Amino acid sequence: MFLVISSLEREQGKKIHVPCKCSRFNHFDKSYMRVYSTWTTPKRGGPRLKTVSFHPTTFRPSFTLKDSGIPLTSIRCGELSNVRKVPKLAHRLDRVLFQPLNYHFLQDPRSSVYNFNPYLQNLIPLKELNQKLLEGTFVPSEKDKNLLKLCQEHKSNFYTSTSAVTGILSHLHFLLSNMKGINGDVLSKNFKEKRFRFTKGATIPGVVLAMRKDTEGPDCPFSKRHYAIGADHSADNEIVLSLMGHFMERLLVSSPEIYNQFRADSEVPFEKVRETFHGQSVYNFSKISNFILRSQLDCQDPRLPNGNKSFDIKTRAVCAVRHDISHVERDEYTGYQIVRAHDQYESFEREFYELMRSTMLKYSLQARIGNMDGIFVAYHNIEKVFGFQYLPLEEIDYILHSDTLESTLNDKNDLQDQDKIMGPLGTHTPDLKRILSTKIANTEYKFSMEIINRILCRILDKKGDPSVTLSDNYRIVFKTGKFKKKVYLFVLASPIDEHMVQRIQNVSKEISNTTLDKQIDIEKLLSGDNDSSGSPLNEDLLKKNYKSFEHRKMVREINQKTSENAFGYRISVEHLFNGKHSKMAHPMPTSLDDDWALNTYVTSVRPSLAKFLYLKFLKEKEDICWRSLYDNETESEPESEIYKEEDLSETLSETDKMELHLKELAKDTEPSQYQQLLRAFGGKGRLREEKYRQKPPKYIQLVK
Repeated sequence: MFLVISSLEREQGKKIHVPCKCSRFNHFDKSYMRVYSTWTTPKRGGPRLKTVSFHPTTFRPSFTLKDSGIPLTSIRCGELSNVRKVPKLAHRLDRVLFQPLNYHFLQDPRSSVYNFNPYLQNLIPLKELNQKLLEGTFVPSEKDKNLLKLCQEHKSNFYTSTSAVTGILSHLHFLLSNMKGINGDVLSKNFKEKRFRFTKGATIPGVVLAMRKDTEGPDCPFSKRHYAIGADHSADNEIVLSLMGHFMERLLVSSPEIYNQFRADSEVPFEKVRETFHGQSVYNFSKISNFILRSQLDCQDPRLPNGNKSFDIKTRAVCAVRHDISHVERDEYTGYQIVRAHDQYESFEREFYELMRSTMLKYSLQARIGNMDGIFVAYHNIEKVFGFQYLPLEEIDYILHSDTLESTLNDKNDLQDQDKIMGPLGTHTPDLKRILSTKIANTEYKFSMEIINRILCRILDKKGDPSVTLSDNYRIVFKTGKFKKKVYLFVLASPIDEHMVQRIQNVSKEISNTTLDKQIDIEKLLSGDNDSSGSPLNEDLLKKNYKSFEHRKMVREINQKTSENAFGYRISVEHLFNGKHSKMAHPMPTSLDDDWALNTYVTSVRPSLAKFLYLKFLKEKEDICWRSLYDNETESEPESEIYKEEDLSETLSETDKMELHLKELAKDTEPSQYQQLLRAFGGKGRLREEKYRQKPPKYIQLVK
């Protein structure tokens, strides 16, 4: 028999009598109630009674943050910070920088006149480029001695690079904004898509490695330790887009004569070409909270108004490539084109809409960490470049951190707030709304870095805690989601040794050297109790995807081994504006003068749940990394629970896992309806290309 008491009785501290044999009140949420009990014996006999009093209580936050208490400073590191040595855009592409958000066709589809150098249009196939030049393009933070030196000089505990930290910063944004979507006001009214939540790919769990790099002994105080925070790429699948992106970045800043040296058949000595390709790496270094951050600078223009006058270069493949990458890699061409500025398909607007929901948050964080002015985007389909767009950071902030007045007032919690209707939010000018969005973005960035710092200190400074296995290295997983209708950030950590660190970092290299004869015995893999395991279809799937199968098998083995000593924390936040608790569904200040504070609550996760969530989140990342299809860019489900209690008892046998993976492979090979639609547009593009070849325009001009 369970005791039932209304919420009103609980709020009033209602006293009730419970027979001693039925005095079970453990199911109550004691985190919000103090329970007092006294025993009494009735005069006329009968069972003893237990008087239980419920009194409301409020817990103190684990810590409270304020914007003014988190300084952000720039750091110079000799020639490594010399922005003047960062290359500039070539081919007169700098004109795009000063018409922000506009779509710029490389070749006008109506008149066939080129707006920029025609050399940019037809991309050199990847197989004709010298891919050895890509070796050593990026120096991981854990191998950067200059970064470690800066960390020691500025007495910080952690140092990292942009690529490692943006994945976990995304989840802090989801936590602080309460899973807020994007503002789609920048799209045309005729654009039919109205889904403005982030995609599944944008909400992928963030996984990092914390690796101790100081030479002090094990007994040195935590304040003198230095940890490199590196990205965990064990589940990443190298695809043609990432390889092509490195060469396209060089294409946009190099003359045709120089870029032709990067061909595989170039007669220029390799060492000279390699030196030209890499150039001198220039970085922006900064200190925030307990972190030293490094961001590589791609390009710069001294006429830009903000930051250090630099900007990032991003190459964005069209939707037909991203949603159907395995098909495109096999055929090395899609045919899909961009021929209009605005439309449902074959338009810049379609690509920009999908960019906003998938990678814009990552772009925003990279630009902010690097103190950049914005992002330069080149749209292509692997074979051809279609056009360009420049996204200033303040416009990105407006899309990610603002909301329309109408959508804000639709929240029932805000209808009673007359200050919101009569105040700044109702009278914002466009400029003020953008300034406020930038304030929100900057404050959120500071809050996020300080929360990460405090959580990492809890994880790594475990000396004297007998329940935790001590180590110099940890694998840490970040994931934000809803549990019991409230948004939480779950942080799961597992101690690992140096050997496991090397194994995690070298998984991709091991797979790239894998051969079918060495690693896979098809007959052994297909032997099992399930009759369908040995079907010709499954055998064909395994032969075509043996590297994928082995990679996933290796990653799952690593995940299982590292989960044994997993522990973790659950983090929630509470926003205060001018000392008052916010009741907004997606809390944000309504004035530039608002005093913004953040109460942060951190609670430990029990070991069994920590292990379960650790494996669950890593499995989720693995699935997203290995399925670069439409599923990854479909809308995330904000109302779904991050886990359910009954999930803890689910287990799969090895045969079931094998069968499940075969089904996943089969799903990857079967095109969805959306993929079939995009392939049809690709066929249309091929017909358009053929017609163009048969009747080319008489004059191919370049706009002066």
